[in-house]
Amino acid sequence: VIFLLFNIGLELSFERLQAMQKYVFGLGFSQVAVTMLIAVWLGVSALGLNGPGAVILGAAMALSSTAVALQVLQDRGEASSRHGRATFSVLLFQDLAVVVFLMLTPLLAQSQSSGGSVGGQEQLKMFLMS
Repeated sequence: VIFLLFNIGLELSFERLQAMQKYVFGLGFSQVAVTMLIAVWLGVSALGLNGPGAVILGAAMALSSTAVALQVLQDRGEASSRHGRATFSVLLFQDLAVVVFLMLTPLLAQSQSSGGSVGGQEQLKMFLMS
C-alpha cells in the first residue's frame, strides 16, 4: 500500500492535480456520496442496522481497490484516455476519503456503545485540540 501511494505520488504533479480538480472533487465526491447513501439506506431498511453501523457499512461499500483498478487500466492501455483519467480521479478521491472514514469509525463505534454521541464528540474535541 505504501509503495502504491508512493507510485501515485510520483506520477501526480501539483499541476496535474489542479487540472483534475473538477474530476477529483466533483466526480469523486459524487461517487462516494451516492454509493454511501444507497448503502446506508439498504443497511437501515434491509439489514436493520442502526445509524452508526449503516454509516460504517456505507463507507466500506463506497471504496474500491486503487491497486487493482489502476493495474486493469494500465493493462488495457486506457490509463491516459479520458475515462481512464476520470477513473483515476475517483480513485484518488476514495484514497483521500479513507482517511476521514478511518478517523470517524472509532467515533461512530463509541457513540454506538455508549448509547449516545457525547463520548464521540468529546473524543473529537480532544483530537482537534491536540
